[in-house]
Amino acid sequence: MIKILLVLILGIIPLIPFCFGDTITLKSGKIIDGKITEKTSEHIKIEVKGVSIKYYHEEIKNTTTSREIIFYQNPSLEFPETSLETKPQNTRKTPDEIFKEFSPMVVRITAKRFSDYKTGVGFIVSKNGLIMANFHLVGGSDKIEVKLKSGKIYAATSISSYDPVRDICVFRIDADNLPIVTLGNSGSLKTRDELRAITISPKGKYSILEGTVLGEKNIYGENFVQNTIPISLNDSGAPIFDEYGNVVGICSFGDKQMNNFRFGVPINEVKNFIPVTAKISLNTFKKQAGKAYVLLADAKNADIEGDTLTASKILEKAIAIEANFTEAHAVLADLYIKMGRFNDAFFELKKAIFLESDYEKLHTKMVFVYLLKDMPNMALLSAKKALEINPEYAAGYNSLGAVYRATDRIDEAIQEFKRALEIAPGYCRNYEALIEALCEKNDCFIAEKYQAEAEKIGCGVSSYILQKVKTCR
Repeated sequence: MIKILLVLILGIIPLIPFCFGDTITLKSGKIIDGKITEKTSEHIKIEVKGVSIKYYHEEIKNTTTSREIIFYQNPSLEFPETSLETKPQNTRKTPDEIFKEFSPMVVRITAKRFSDYKTGVGFIVSKNGLIMANFHLVGGSDKIEVKLKSGKIYAATSISSYDPVRDICVFRIDADNLPIVTLGNSGSLKTRDELRAITISPKGKYSILEGTVLGEKNIYGENFVQNTIPISLNDSGAPIFDEYGNVVGICSFGDKQMNNFRFGVPINEVKNFIPVTAKISLNTFKKQAGKAYVLLADAKNADIEGDTLTASKILEKAIAIEANFTEAHAVLADLYIKMGRFNDAFFELKKAIFLESDYEKLHTKMVFVYLLKDMPNMALLSAKKALEINPEYAAGYNSLGAVYRATDRIDEAIQEFKRALEIAPGYCRNYEALIEALCEKNDCFIAEKYQAEAEKIGCGVSSYILQKVKTCR
């Protein structure tokens, strides 16, 4: 049972947003209530259930008080033309044609953070100099430098938007009349679709890499396009093109534990980072995206590379710097679960829930910790709490199904897994839970039906589940 629960829990990694304002709307759309105790030009301090927490304006869409609404993200465009306004390409292109047409829009980035230098790739999304890159490359940097294919070098002058969790940063260089990429629709990608990525070596050599779509994977609560493009560490931030030449993703990382499969951030999830008017200086950026954020990104990368122990040590340092860092507590709980430290995971999640009690993903995470600690009644309460917060939360029904399955209420478990699929038809992890429950009930024909359905939509079924179906009688 422990093995089964670990498989379930590692597939439900929460994305943790932050809380602001008297009544605030985050960029994610979530609304939080609290009491503002301090406002400055850079941050807001808010009291949430007696805890005072400091947050920065760039993370808020708007804040409603008894007197005013303050907008930090204006829907009007600051720049005359961005990639959002370009019409998607609809004529198939060869890799050579894509390289020739779009490589001038790809740039080499060098970022100085403390005394270290990192290099990566970015691409141009505004004629007036907006560059899109990975946050883990530029976050907390003292200096960011961009080199165009023409050989011209520009320093970043300001930061327009960023999100450490989604691993995106958009910054500006002082340049005009730049060529810009065309953005596509990552939601239309299907398994085996052809992909290309234009990359730049540390020595400045441009090249185009080819691969295909493997499917979608959820990591730390975020969706990624899993693919076979053979990117390296230095290719982080490179644009991923479809066969028409539209950017459909951003190279993020490779996973040595997943047969060196690669992952890209879907472009649909980061388009809203482009049309912003907010700007902050690099000095302010360094303070806001400070050491705790940088350590969080480093910890995630260490875990992805397979070094969970190092990742946990890094996060412990991040929490020592910023005790109210909700996401750090939640991710550290994930790492402790992988290491079998269930009590430590429990206490980290309790801290995260104290900081943000109305965030449903934290409660679903706690469901599985309770099950691992053989506390099914508490697990049931946590699952119901998640669904009380959000009745349309698919993972909540999945966790409720897991509780029923762990307590031998198999029919009820199957019902909840099916409800999760009704809400989120592409919920790959839930397919596995449903198929396994059906096999336990010996509904072998139905289990095979859902297996075929999962494979048809690009959900890779694990060898463990395939064996379950094969041996089902």
